[in-house]
Amino acid sequence: NTIDDTVVIEVQVDARGHAGDYRVLSGPASPRLGRQLDQLLIFSRFHPATAFGVPTAGRLILSFRRVNVRG
Repeated sequence: NTIDDTVVIEVQVDARGHAGDYRVLSGPASPRLGRQLDQLLIFSRFHPATAFGVPTAGRLILSFRRVNVRG
């Protein structure tokens, strides 16, 4: 499954680095894209934001030029 359009999303990241909710900022918002982003983000881990050296929740802006999910 491949999406060839450029997609920009905002992802909520918790203090453990797990992706939570997200929203499409730019690109084709469709059920197909939603399923592919769900599959991509469920296994993604990020370095969480920190406040005074302590991990905390934050937001991340991601831009994808091509989304290719295999599974």
